[in-house]
Amino acid sequence: MEIKISNSEIQTFKHCRRRWYLTYYRKLGVKESELKPTGALQLGTKIHYALEMYYGQGVDPVNTISQLYMEEIEKQGDNDLFLKNIDDEYKLADAMIRGYVEWLEETGIDQDLMFLSTERVVEVPVNINGFDLYLRGKLDALVRRETDGSVLFMDHKTTASLSQLSAQIHMNEQMKFYHLLENMSEGEEVSGGLYNMLRKTKRTARAVPPFYDRVEIHHNGEEIYNMKRRVYSVIKEILFVMERLNGNENHIDVCYPSPSGDCFWKCPFVNVCNLADDGSNFELALENNFQHVDPHERYNNEEVKNA
Repeated sequence: MEIKISNSEIQTFKHCRRRWYLTYYRKLGVKESELKPTGALQLGTKIHYALEMYYGQGVDPVNTISQLYMEEIEKQGDNDLFLKNIDDEYKLADAMIRGYVEWLEETGIDQDLMFLSTERVVEVPVNINGFDLYLRGKLDALVRRETDGSVLFMDHKTTASLSQLSAQIHMNEQMKFYHLLENMSEGEEVSGGLYNMLRKTKRTARAVPPFYDRVEIHHNGEEIYNMKRRVYSVIKEILFVMERLNGNENHIDVCYPSPSGDCFWKCPFVNVCNLADDGSNFELALENNFQHVDPHERYNNEEVKNA
């Protein structure tokens, strides 16, 4: 069996082994009929796709947002509550993306950037504890700044608070993981990353700016080396747990939950999680509420750069 491990899987395992077990080992996801058509996740996904099409293919992001929401309305049909929610969300998404285009024109912040690639998957073969596997990541964009020739990652983020996100991003391991993969793949000499941030609010007269920001982050060689050590350590744990599960050890013993306030907005299994522990028919609950999915689907059908 070919093993490919992403930063998302590593972070999921670190935060909650039970969610990792259900998502990556059992490969379960919410049934399509139960997916919420609106909400923070859906808004962020649509904004991200509009930026992907804009930077990758030059497609007007305002038109992309409009098309995405029209398709959602056609798919969902007539439902007053849904139509009200999706109309509110569309108005916000439209305002965000129109404002973003205006911000680019006002600041000229993209003028010295050459986009080398967008949505590129990087896969690096490694051997850990005798297992041949791939580390994989998907980059929103790789750019070269023409003024100094530096090569940078770009990662798009939607957020309720620019200041809060800006204060936290230096600790975010996603960019370090990208940097590690690029170094291991002997690709471009990457000097850092750009967080391209869009605030989830409308640019009204009463709203207080800023609404957009772009923050540059740099990590030195020692940080990337220590990131590699952590990645390898977590993967060793994942492989150990996989071996125990493959040996028919009960998931209760090796994939324990880590409850927190984040569960209620972050985890699709929050409503069935406790059923694994209270004697309920956990398998029946999983069968009724979830379906088999590919947790790595976002990496498929994209340009893949192998080391």
